[in-house]
Amino acid sequence: MGGAIAWTIRHADGSEERMQQRTNSLKRLAMNNAFLAGEPAAVQEATAHWHAWKADWEANRGTGEFTHANTPDYAPYPFGLRPSEYGLVVTDFRTKTILSCQDYTRLDRDHLSRTMRPDWHPGGLPPAIEALVLAEMDEEQRAWHVANKAKLLDDARREAERMRALLAAGRIVAVFEAATLVETPVAGLGFDEVLDLALGRDPGSPTDGTLGWVRLALPEVWRLREFSPDTPEGRAGVLEAIRGLGFALDEAEREAFGQWIAAARAEGCEAPGPA
Repeated sequence: MGGAIAWTIRHADGSEERMQQRTNSLKRLAMNNAFLAGEPAAVQEATAHWHAWKADWEANRGTGEFTHANTPDYAPYPFGLRPSEYGLVVTDFRTKTILSCQDYTRLDRDHLSRTMRPDWHPGGLPPAIEALVLAEMDEEQRAWHVANKAKLLDDARREAERMRALLAAGRIVAVFEAATLVETPVAGLGFDEVLDLALGRDPGSPTDGTLGWVRLALPEVWRLREFSPDTPEGRAGVLEAIRGLGFALDEAEREAFGQWIAAARAEGCEAPGPA
């Protein structure tokens, strides 16, 4: 599942982008090595979809005939520094601080997948069996299958490259069991060894896991502060931290935070944070 999450970026020059973004792309965009190093191409990639939606919104909101189907889902533009459906994240390049108060994912954790194995095939079919299946399809079905497989393979390759880069930079520090949180350090291991440790050592066996969890470290100059999104204390805490970093909030943003904190207080939630 996923949806929308608020994400504010303050760049080193003090300029800001107060956005709403897709939850499922946040960790890939916001926690990779190049983005946190401030490399222009990575920063541009992180905000490219939002800028396209923003331009679409400004050009077509009068008619509602948007070029991008997602444009109205992430309105208004700018969204503001305030919580969204799943909460909010703030990335501040000036102080090298990340604030997170959201119930979609823990930013100090990530997962490995069997799709990152070099011999993975979409659908789990060996090439010889896949060829037989393709032979039974009509032309339209075959074209869809080939295009979809190419996309799945490209997505898997990109994710594997991202995780390899994190490991090479020393940012994957341990594999852990989701149920117990018991950690196994991975110092000195190669990527395939970490995959084996996380997913199971026999890729062909029924016990080979679909997902394995890893704990991440940030580059040394960065600091991550995570706040519980389920309690009034956590929500008020991230607001205090935002103010402490010198962000200015307008009346609408202050009101949104006030309502968010009051809602947690009224619900009396003490649920755990994101996994």
